[in-house]
Amino acid sequence: SLISPAEFIPLAERTGRIASITWFVVEEVCDFLRRNPTLREVSISINLPMPQLMSKGFMPRLNSIVDRAGIPHRNICLEFTERAILENFEQTQEIMKQLTLDGYRFLLDDFGTGYSNFNCLLQLPFQFIKLDACLVQPTERKEHNDSMVRTLTNLFHDMDLQVIAEGVEASDTVKTLQAFGVDRIQGFALARPMPEDLLLDFYEELSKCADCVE
Repeated sequence: SLISPAEFIPLAERTGRIASITWFVVEEVCDFLRRNPTLREVSISINLPMPQLMSKGFMPRLNSIVDRAGIPHRNICLEFTERAILENFEQTQEIMKQLTLDGYRFLLDDFGTGYSNFNCLLQLPFQFIKLDACLVQPTERKEHNDSMVRTLTNLFHDMDLQVIAEGVEASDTVKTLQAFGVDRIQGFALARPMPEDLLLDFYEELSKCADCVE
C-alpha cells in the first residue's frame, strides 16, 4: 500500500537512510529524462537533506549522475529550507558557491513558515523562492495573506528572484496568483502525482503554457 512521504521521510532521517533514498530518486529521475529526450530541457527540483549536501564526494557523484544522463546542470535545482541552511550557514554558502560555478541552481523552500531571514537571501545564490502553502491556501485571513503574497512577489522580483507558490489546489487561487505576478505554481491545481506514461502525455499538453508552471 502507499505510504505518505510525511510518514516515511522523517523515519528515513531518524534512521540515517535519507541519503540513499535521495540518491535513488536522483538516479531514477535522471535516467527517466535520458530515456525521454522530449523532456531533456525540463527543470528538476531535488529536495536535498543538508547533511547530504555537505557530505564528502557529493558534487562528483551528482555530476556523474547528471552528466551520464546528458542533462545540463542548469536544469537541476537543489532545494532546501532556511532552517537547514542557517544551522550550517558558512559551510553551506561555500558549497553553494561551488555548485553555482558548476551550473546548478537553487531553490529556497517553505518561505513564510516563521523562520524567514532576508539576510540569508542576500548572501546566498538562490534563483527561486517558494512561498509556503500557508500563504496561498484559503484561510480566514485571506486578505492578509493576499497582501503578503503580493508584497513578497514584488520584493523578490526586485531582487531578481523568481517566485513559486506551493500548495495551490484551486483554480481561483491560480488566477489570483497570476494577478499578483507569481511566476510559477506547484500543487494539485496543476496536477497530482502520476506514472511515467501519463506524465509524458501531460507534459506534451502542458508545454503549450510551460512558462507559467513548475
